[in-house]
Amino acid sequence: MKGLFPQSLIQVLVSPASFVRITDGQGITKFCRIVCEQVRSKNVHQIIIVSPWITPRTKSEYNLQKMMDSMARSHKVNKDTVLLTVATRPPKLDDFMGSGISHAKAILQLLKHPICSVDIIPSLHTKLYYIQFKDDFMGGSFTIFGSANWTWQAESNTNHETLLEIQGQEERITEMFLHTLKDLRPMVTKKITSRTLVREGIDDIHKLCEYLASS
Repeated sequence: MKGLFPQSLIQVLVSPASFVRITDGQGITKFCRIVCEQVRSKNVHQIIIVSPWITPRTKSEYNLQKMMDSMARSHKVNKDTVLLTVATRPPKLDDFMGSGISHAKAILQLLKHPICSVDIIPSLHTKLYYIQFKDDFMGGSFTIFGSANWTWQAESNTNHETLLEIQGQEERITEMFLHTLKDLRPMVTKKITSRTLVREGIDDIHKLCEYLASS
């Protein structure tokens, strides 16, 4: 048994196209794998990642770079294209024995792609991952909500994590989770994109942190 909840232990059929189940930190790997596969199939309408901590997850088979490369190759990008929206805390380079450096590197990695925007929320604690598909794959959407940050530690079971996976666009529980994102909007202190990097001359994590710390 892996953790308290093996992936097959709790799985509830909610409707013909929808499932709800409890899993562990491996749900982050699953989410990223589905993103890579469905982006390559041009079947993703939008992706939302809400996580206080984000790292490149380089030890994972489906790491952040692989996911972003899949998006960059599979989508025609124009000035209005934003496929991925991320909400996270501002990085501090001296946080948690180098974890702040990894967090800053991941944000910079995300912002190098025009398809991504990052919302900075200093008090963020929510962890929510959402994909909306263009067709009825997985019931139209896949949502993960729970304790796991977007980090290698979460999916490697270094930390014990519990996640709720929801398949299906029409499920009320998914709608409730997405509604909570509206409550986060007033807390956003900065919204940044690849254009921000160019405009502000941000080309390393030190400049990124200085910009995010400025009023």
